[in-house]
Amino acid sequence: MTNRILKTLAAAAIVASIGAAPGLRQGEPVVWTQVQGVSASGSSLVKASPAGWTGSAIATKAIASGDGYVEVIVSEVTTQRMFGLSRSAPGQDYRAIDFALYLNADRLEIYDQGQSRGSFGKLANGDRLRVGVADGAVQLSRNGTVIYTSATAPTYPLLVAASLYSPGATLASAAVAGELVPVAVSMPVVAPATGHLETPQTALVTVAETDAVIHFTTDGSEPTQDSPVVAAGETIAIDRVLTLKARAWKAGLLPSGITAATYTVGLTSTEDVVWTDVVGANASGNTLAKSSGDAGWTAGADSEQEVVS
Repeated sequence: MTNRILKTLAAAAIVASIGAAPGLRQGEPVVWTQVQGVSASGSSLVKASPAGWTGSAIATKAIASGDGYVEVIVSEVTTQRMFGLSRSAPGQDYRAIDFALYLNADRLEIYDQGQSRGSFGKLANGDRLRVGVADGAVQLSRNGTVIYTSATAPTYPLLVAASLYSPGATLASAAVAGELVPVAVSMPVVAPATGHLETPQTALVTVAETDAVIHFTTDGSEPTQDSPVVAAGETIAIDRVLTLKARAWKAGLLPSGITAATYTVGLTSTEDVVWTDVVGANASGNTLAKSSGDAGWTAGADSEQEVVS
């Protein structure tokens, strides 16, 4: 019994050590913002179409000083995407990520200061990839083994940045650890999300930073700080077909990405009538023509579909 308990405790220690190096607390899930050309679900990202380095995001928190890391778990090996640590928000330019791991389908490559440092072997689903700082040096590792150490010293704060190329490319289960500081506002959340509304209603707009200022538009244009304001927890009327876009600002932080939601209201799109039970008439597509030239209510038909409510 004693041996079994010791083995259990040892196994637990090994599991705990996977997520954090000695003296470094366990990582926390990344909260993505400034999302462009990708969708964020929890701490994971998925690239939309078309192909191109048009998908990007940064984390709301950065490493302020000392040791820390960003880490992802490989969830597929068929697409191109990149992540790492950067002194400034790179936008959609992957070369602006200072220290990056490049998941090039099933090959792992490294970029340092925008320059390729070569290929570092094959990737497999479940691989744990990390870009981090330890003892003042930036180290890139796979499954706990350091595969590259940069000769360039880090400059803080270090932002977590991602750039995705292929449609369907993923960055899964991203985590960040270290002495973290907020650097960007979270994405506003709109509920209900994009969809069809049977009747006019309101959309609730919230953001994690409740003291942030949310600006919005309903004509599809990108919000600016001159756009109308909605306070966190307040609503916007959805009474017609419109695209609602919202972005949040807070002093001292980078602005959030833009949250977009498109709504239709009332009747759904129409479809052509298909005629049945035709009497005294000819049906051509969705058109009826009386077959006899004699006047009289002697022709008619029914539609195959009916209005149910």
